[in-house]
Amino acid sequence: MIQKNSLMFKQKNTNILFFDSALGGLSILNEVIDKIPGNYLYCMDNLYFPYSEKSVEFIQNRLITIIDSFIKKYDISMVVLACNTATTAALDFLRNKFSTITILGVVPPIEKALQYSRTKSIAVIATVGTIQRIKSTYKNITDSIYFLGSTELVNIAENKLRTGKINLLGIRQEIECLLNKDIDTVVCGCTHFPFLIPEMKTILSDNINFIEPSFDVLNILTKIYLPAQNKNTKFNLFFTGECPEIQNNIFKIYPEAIKHI
Repeated sequence: MIQKNSLMFKQKNTNILFFDSALGGLSILNEVIDKIPGNYLYCMDNLYFPYSEKSVEFIQNRLITIIDSFIKKYDISMVVLACNTATTAALDFLRNKFSTITILGVVPPIEKALQYSRTKSIAVIATVGTIQRIKSTYKNITDSIYFLGSTELVNIAENKLRTGKINLLGIRQEIECLLNKDIDTVVCGCTHFPFLIPEMKTILSDNINFIEPSFDVLNILTKIYLPAQNKNTKFNLFFTGECPEIQNNIFKIYPEAIKHI
């Protein structure tokens, strides 16, 4: 499920800022770039990664600082919080603070998962903070929803993205509590987790469906933006902390894209 402004309109595709605490938001941005040419800025607040157990006040203050910096330096028309933790902690707050730009956020697509589930028994895997903030919303639902909050899974996914190394044992230890549940659908409630789907399928079952929000973001952006006249996509990555392994290993296909803020 994606949370969006109620006003939807067609506009020119100017700079769009994607934000996450690290590289997880690329699970959304990769889908968007593949379908919608445009100018994309990706900011990762890796200086304070992970956001999982950070306080709401801390996340809100960080996002104010970062978004305000990009508004002053770049002609951004939209911010996409490609981070469930940031969305659940700060979306409404940021919309009130930055009322002149469109801000989208992502939350775990639980309703969609319940629609797809045959057994009406699903698992929601997200960060600790996200689970704490959304769990009460579904307390009256009669379907079986198993909530699993994990900071370690975020770290494992980030390490996989940065180094290519896969900690299968660590993943198993985090999700093995779901093995005795009659679930047929898993909600990726963190944008890092789609990068772990192959490993999670190996541990749980290849027959389990995994639901993640990238296609919802893509659908909304398609409705908002006119097709770009320039079919070339421009991309820049901004980071708040040092991360030489990213520059060396991941973004070789994006020369001159890496920037420190």
